[in-house]
Amino acid sequence: MKQLFLILILPLFIACNDNTFPSISNDTNQTVIEDNNTSEDNETVIEPSLLGKAQLGVLSKATVKLYELNKEERKLLATELTTSGDSIESIGNFNLNLEKLEDDKFYLYEVEGGEDYDVEDDGVINETPTSNTGLFHLLVKGSHVKTLKTVQVTVLSEIIYQKLNSSLSLEVSEIEIKMQEFAQEIIQEDVNSDGFIGIEDILKFNPIFDKTKLQIDYQNKITKVIDDILNNNSSDFVAPVFKDENSTIKINENLTFVKNIEIEDSSSLSISLLGVDANNFSYNPTTKELSLLTKADFENPHDNDKDNIFELTVQAVDDYFNSTTKVFSIHILDVNETIPQVPSLKDSNLSIPENNGSNAFIGTIIIENEGTSPISSFSLTGDDATLFTVDKEGKLFSVDSFNYEEKNSYTVTVEANNTVGKSNLVTVIIQIEDVPDIKPTVQDVSINVLENSAIGTMIGTISTIENGDSNITSISISGVNSSYFQINPNGEISVHAYLDYETNTNYYLQYRATNIVGDSEDASLTINVDNVFENSGSDYAVTESGIQSALDNADYSFVLTQLLNNRDDYNDLDDDTVNTNIAGAYVGSSGYTVYDITGAMSDGNTSSFNDFVNDITKENDSVATINQLKQADTYYSDIVEGLDCNDTTGLTEVQKDACYNLGLVRLTSLTNSVKLLFGGDATTVQKWANGVDENSSDDLNGNTVLDTSDASACAIVYANDPNDNCKDGTIYSYRGAVQFTNQGKEYNLTLLEIDVGNTTNGYQSFYQLISSNANNNTPILTSGVCDTSFIETSEVADGINYFPCPALDENQDVMGIKQSIEGVANIQDLFPAGDETKTTIESYISNITGSTDGTIGLDNLAEYLRTH
Repeated sequence: MKQLFLILILPLFIACNDNTFPSISNDTNQTVIEDNNTSEDNETVIEPSLLGKAQLGVLSKATVKLYELNKEERKLLATELTTSGDSIESIGNFNLNLEKLEDDKFYLYEVEGGEDYDVEDDGVINETPTSNTGLFHLLVKGSHVKTLKTVQVTVLSEIIYQKLNSSLSLEVSEIEIKMQEFAQEIIQEDVNSDGFIGIEDILKFNPIFDKTKLQIDYQNKITKVIDDILNNNSSDFVAPVFKDENSTIKINENLTFVKNIEIEDSSSLSISLLGVDANNFSYNPTTKELSLLTKADFENPHDNDKDNIFELTVQAVDDYFNSTTKVFSIHILDVNETIPQVPSLKDSNLSIPENNGSNAFIGTIIIENEGTSPISSFSLTGDDATLFTVDKEGKLFSVDSFNYEEKNSYTVTVEANNTVGKSNLVTVIIQIEDVPDIKPTVQDVSINVLENSAIGTMIGTISTIENGDSNITSISISGVNSSYFQINPNGEISVHAYLDYETNTNYYLQYRATNIVGDSEDASLTINVDNVFENSGSDYAVTESGIQSALDNADYSFVLTQLLNNRDDYNDLDDDTVNTNIAGAYVGSSGYTVYDITGAMSDGNTSSFNDFVNDITKENDSVATINQLKQADTYYSDIVEGLDCNDTTGLTEVQKDACYNLGLVRLTSLTNSVKLLFGGDATTVQKWANGVDENSSDDLNGNTVLDTSDASACAIVYANDPNDNCKDGTIYSYRGAVQFTNQGKEYNLTLLEIDVGNTTNGYQSFYQLISSNANNNTPILTSGVCDTSFIETSEVADGINYFPCPALDENQDVMGIKQSIEGVANIQDLFPAGDETKTTIESYISNITGSTDGTIGLDNLAEYLRTH
C-alpha cells in the first residue's frame, strides 16, 4: 500500500499580523511546515525567529547542512532545502534549528546548489535564475545565532570562513577573536547600527544594501567571489608573493636584460612599475623578464640621480585586488672596455605555455658580460636546436607550437659571438607549461535509489568521469524531471524531490561534466527507484512464501526485520532456512544477487580475475557492499559448519545452496577489497582489468601494468616483509606514522610513498597506508582522498595534508586487505566437484597462485598485481 505525504512550501513575510505562527517540526533530513495562520491575501507567515537566509542573490532549493564543529571535526545535525517563492523575502529561507545549538560551540551552515534569483544583488527577481554549482558557508558560535535569531549566509560569511578555515583547530575563544579581527579588517561601516564593527555585522550583512559598507578592496572582490561560488571555483584571499627574497640586483653595463622576477599567486596578476626610475624599465608578464629599455652605460648613467643605481618598485595586484609591492635596487657595474673580451653567458631556465603558436617569444638568454664589442650573433646546438630560433639580442623564439602532453622539456646549447670571438657554451632548458585543453569525458551510468529518500540525501557517485586536464567545475543534468536530482563536482548525486516507486520506477536523464576547457559530450544517467515495503507486513503472508515474495520484491529490510526480530512468527521454518533467507537479504542489500555474481563470472575471459573484479565492482560503494556481505557470510557459515561442500551427497538443498552462495559471497567480498586497495576508483580498476600501453603515462616503468597496481603491490610487499624490495621500477620510501581522527576515535597508521617509473620516463608518486600493528601488517583499504580528520576532498593525495582515506567497516574499524584474503582461503572447497562455477574459481586461484589448489596470500597477490 502506498503512503501519501503532504508537503507545504510556504513563502515568508517580514511582518506578522498576530502572534500565531506555523509550527515547524525538524529532523536531520527535512523541514515540514504546517500552516496555522494566513494573512488576508492568503500568504503564509513564517516565524522570523526561526529562519536563516541563503543570499548570494537569494537561492531557491539550495541544500543547507548544519554541522556541529569540534575543532576540525564535523558532525551533521540537519539537512534541508531553502524555500522557493516569487519575492526576495520568500526565496532562500531555511530553519536555523536553534534547538540543536549550544551557546559555547561553533557551528557551520553549508549551502550547496540551488538557483540564484537575484544574481545582480539589486533586489529585483531575475526571470531566469542562475544555477549555483558550488558551496558557501557561515561559521558561527551558537550563542550569536540564538541571540540574533535571524542570520544571513552570504558572500561575506564565505570570505570570513575561508580566512578562518585553517584556524578551526584553535579554541573557541581564539576563533572568536580572529573572527572579530577579520570583521574589522573587511567592514568599514557599521552594518547593524549598534555603533560597533564586529561579528554581528557579519551575520546581518545583506548584499543588496550593505556592499558599500565594506572596505573598498573588498567591495571590488565581492563580485568575483560570488562568481567563484556559483561556478565552484576557488577564491583567492592571499596577496601575491615575490619568489626571490633578494632585492638588490647587480648587472654589468652594456646589457638590457636585468632578471626574471617571479611572483606567485593563485590568480592572474597585473604588474606595475613604480618609482623615479620606472620609465627606464619594462616587464614581460609571460616570460617574467625585467629589462632596461636601453643598454646600461656606466659612463653615461640613465638613472634619476646618475649614481648608476636604479630605484624601482614592482607592484603586483591579483584578480581579487590583493596587492604586494617590492623595492629593487639595480646596480650597474663598470666593465673594462679596453681589454678585448669575448661574451660571457650563464645557464638559464625558460618556460612557455603549450599551444603557443609559431614564432612565439620564450625568453632571453642570460648575458653575464657582452664583452668589449656588441654581440653579433647567437648559435644553438643540440638535438632540440631546430625547434628554436634566436636573434642577436639573445631573444629565444619557438619555431612551432608545443604540446605538453607529448613532451614538456627541451634543452639547447647556446654560444654567442662578438668581434673578439666566441663565448662559453651554456645550457638553456625550456619547460613547456601545461595549459588545460582537454575536455572531460563521461560514460553512461545507472544507479539505484530507495524510494522516499530524504531530500538532500546522497544516492550515489559517478566514478566514470575522466576530468581531462583540469578539475571538473560542474556537472549538469538534463531531461524530464532532471530537477529532482543534483550532481556536485565530485560526482556525488543527491535527490531533491521525493521519489515514489508506485509513481515512477525509472528516470532516464542525460548528464555532462564541465572543466575549464568546456563541456563533455552527454552521457545517459539512469536512476532506478527501488521499492520500499511501506506497510506493517500484512501484504506478505507470515510464511516461507511470504518471505520469498518479499525477497523477490527487494524488500530486504522487511525480511531482516521479520526474521531477526520476529523469529517466533515463523515456527514453520527451520533454522537453516531462516539463516538462508537472512543471508539472502544481506546479499540483496549489498546490491547483488547470486545471478549478478555468476553472470559477471561468465562474461569475457572466465579465467581472468581482472575481468571479474572490473565487472562486479563497476557501480557500487565497495565499503557498504563488504559490510553487507560480511553479515551474509555469518549466516551462510552457520549453515555449512562441519559440512563437506565438495561432496554434496546427503546434503539438503538448503545446505548445498549455502555452500555455493558462501563461496560467491567471499569471492565478491575479495573483489571489492581489491577495488578499495586501488583507492575505490572504478576507472582505475577498469584500466587494470583492460591492461595499459607500456608507452603511456599509466605505465611509466614499462611493464604493461597500471602504475597504481604496482604501487598497491609494493605496499603488500612492504606489509609482508619491510626488508623486501619492490620490483619493476617501483621503490618505496617510509614516510612515518600518520594519525587519523574520526568522531573522537584515533587511527594510527603507517604512510608509504611509492614511486613508480624509471629514469627515462620519470616517476609518479603514490601514497599507501599500512597498519601499524606489527603482528598483523596489512595494506589498508582506502576510498577517495581526505585529510586526517576524515574530511573528504577533491585534492590529490600529497602525503602531507591529504592522504588516501582509510575505509572503515560498520564497527568503525579500519579495513585491511589481509583480512579479506584470509576469508577466501580454500574457497574452492565450497563448490561441488565438477561444477562450472568451481572450475571458473579454480582458474582465478590458479591465475593468482599458480595452482588450482593454491591459497591466496599477500605474497602471490602482490606478484599478481604487478604482472597482470
